[in-house]
Amino acid sequence: MDELKALFSYLPKDLVGRVALGLVGLFALVYVVGIVRAAFGQQVDIFGIHFGAKTDHSACDRRANELRTSIEALGADSQAKRNAIRAMRELTHELCPLLKHRDECTDTTVHQFINNTLVRILAIISTGAHDHHRASVWVRDGLMNYRMHEAVGFRREAVTDARLDGTSIIGRVYVRNEMYNCPDVSDDANFQEKKRTSGEYKSLLCVPIRTADGQVSGVLAIDAEAKGYFDNNHVFLVTAFAEMLGMILR
Repeated sequence: MDELKALFSYLPKDLVGRVALGLVGLFALVYVVGIVRAAFGQQVDIFGIHFGAKTDHSACDRRANELRTSIEALGADSQAKRNAIRAMRELTHELCPLLKHRDECTDTTVHQFINNTLVRILAIISTGAHDHHRASVWVRDGLMNYRMHEAVGFRREAVTDARLDGTSIIGRVYVRNEMYNCPDVSDDANFQEKKRTSGEYKSLLCVPIRTADGQVSGVLAIDAEAKGYFDNNHVFLVTAFAEMLGMILR
């Protein structure tokens, strides 16, 4: 008891001193909580001091350069190859500033980047005006369902309503974290045709979208009306662009 009284004797007696001491205690508590959050991988800004892992947008530049280099080494020179290199460079210029301020990005901004990426992918893989393709990004919706997050080539109402369950091809790619390339989806019992789909799309290429630590955050799906459309070069290119999407899609 005497020790406790001695401890309290050191506390300020006046109101100003007690308020000041309380503020110091509050700041100390906020600081400790911030340190704990940072230890669990969260980015924290306390009184202008940054704690935790921040997205290194310079890593975006480095990885994009590596992807461009790998595309340049992909087979003989072609228009598709040149388009892919140019698209990768353009997307890098869009993506790196977004990563620098990722926590401030609106959903609209992220959706626009994803849409721009899908448009470029379709431009790369298409060989002519009558060569029809669609591209979509799927994310998990609940425990074992998936919804279309963004798409090009689909009617807007179809994008809004599109849902698939865990037994679908999308669900399989997501859970197994592996690529899927089918020359004719009508031969796959797991294919779930979406309502209000116009045209007959046979070939389907799906690749997982992975975050930097290898966790699956979505599935990138590209289809084609022709059977057996996607070759190894298509798989390589689509996988490279899926990696770009993995930097922004959480």
